[in-house]
Amino acid sequence: MTTPTFITLCLHTRQHADILKQLLEAHGITVVLSPLTGVAEAGDVVRLRISPEQLTAALKVTESGAHESVAELERKMAGVSGSLLVPVDFSDSSILAVRIAFQLADRLSLMPVVLHAYTAPYFVDAPVAEDPMGTDDLGLDELELQAAHTMNDMAARQMHALRKKIDQLIKKGEIHSVDFRTIIEEGVPEDVILRYTRLSPPALVVMATRGRDRQHIDSMGSITAEVLDRCRVPLFTVPDNVGFNDIKEIKKLAFLCTMTRQDILSIETLMRMFDYPEVEMWLLAAEPGRSEAHTHTQLQAFVEYLRETYPGAVFHTVTPGTGEVRELTAGLVADKGVELIIVPNRKTNMLQRLFKPGMAHRIFFEGDVPLLVLPV
Repeated sequence: MTTPTFITLCLHTRQHADILKQLLEAHGITVVLSPLTGVAEAGDVVRLRISPEQLTAALKVTESGAHESVAELERKMAGVSGSLLVPVDFSDSSILAVRIAFQLADRLSLMPVVLHAYTAPYFVDAPVAEDPMGTDDLGLDELELQAAHTMNDMAARQMHALRKKIDQLIKKGEIHSVDFRTIIEEGVPEDVILRYTRLSPPALVVMATRGRDRQHIDSMGSITAEVLDRCRVPLFTVPDNVGFNDIKEIKKLAFLCTMTRQDILSIETLMRMFDYPEVEMWLLAAEPGRSEAHTHTQLQAFVEYLRETYPGAVFHTVTPGTGEVRELTAGLVADKGVELIIVPNRKTNMLQRLFKPGMAHRIFFEGDVPLLVLPV
């Protein structure tokens, strides 16, 4: 009797794999869940396997318009919406962020939401000894209201101009043609952005930032850095001196591993959703492990698994103990031409961020390479 042959369709945690298994089995596709072995810290990650003969049918179920696509199913299981948030300040960097965001939105079947936040002037109500101009009759409340209306009108005109420019660039083929919407809100920009990610979690946030040669100008008040530290959805940063025109050109990546099962899920999602069969990736530990030898063993086991799972890609390990992570990533950018750094970002409180900034924060201020920051 011939033993049936199965191939891996995807990887998921047990809970998420069960959801997809039910969807496929409802369409007559046999699904086998098997534990992931041979990889340290795999935890409850399982393989979702089907027969090769049913692969086409499985892809139709997961990708057809009548059912959730793979990307949509990912978002549903992760509890995020089908939007991609693009905060803008109407600078030249905003257009760059929009261009990259629309490319990502097109690839991930997301709707871009272009958001601008403005801060209206605030007047301190203080006693005035004399009022020769008679302005007391106006009252500070009225002045504040007039100022707020003025700021709102200005922001609306700027957003209208930006939308018009985006439409022109779409017609010229310089920006991907996708449906998008715009939002204007009053408030401190970083607070507005973070509130949006909490109330309507997007699948991804794309934000422009200054290159390293200009970050000193606003390093203390960088909106992107503040959002990066506190955001609980993936964040893609786009330096204004970025060296690529299309997201498809990114082929060399550095991945900072957490040494947990989250690494497996992150790379599996990245490779499948971003369609990266030919990338070259360097893996290094984001934090020191129990020992250099133990960390190296874990990384090597992970790389062997990745080489088997993605034969079209090339994977390397970066030996731990040869320098700080920031130095190692800077060396990969300089020597290997790494074009994107994928960084895990753990949730911290205000005091922790003040006295011990996270790895993503430190790399953000020291490089000109885009970051994909993943909350863990």
